[in-house]
Amino acid sequence: MNDWIDNEKASEDANAEERKISAQFRLHKAKLIAAKAPGDWTACIERLRVICDKLRRVYPTDLSKQCSLGNDGSVWTLQGCKPPWKILQMQLNTIGQSVDLLEARQESRTRISPVGRDQIAIKVNDDDEIEFHFRGLRHLTPDSLAEGLAKYVRG
Repeated sequence: MNDWIDNEKASEDANAEERKISAQFRLHKAKLIAAKAPGDWTACIERLRVICDKLRRVYPTDLSKQCSLGNDGSVWTLQGCKPPWKILQMQLNTIGQSVDLLEARQESRTRISPVGRDQIAIKVNDDDEIEFHFRGLRHLTPDSLAEGLAKYVRG
């Protein structure tokens, strides 16, 4: 007669266990991101340097094909080289599990218009690998992310 009470308790216990496992899984993913993302982000930045240098060498007179990379502390700035310049200010945020972006558009040497804020989400896949999600695309390697960022700022 009181089977519904036992069923209710069993359901609550099962839900509590599921929440506990889910919390442990989130913590595991957060630890993986904290451990792996800084190295992957550094590799992405190094790849962006190589890309920017190669584009300047291969297209020395075509600014529409070039981009530049600079930094101010922990904030990296990637921008196209032909007006209107697309500018991305990027900062790794391991706690937020993202690369925080501030995008702007520069119409002339003196006129810069903010476009908005965005993020490159950092996720962990089923194989415990770091993935970067930018503009609807999933990047599994720092090289892939660097290529995507360079192509984006060039327009």
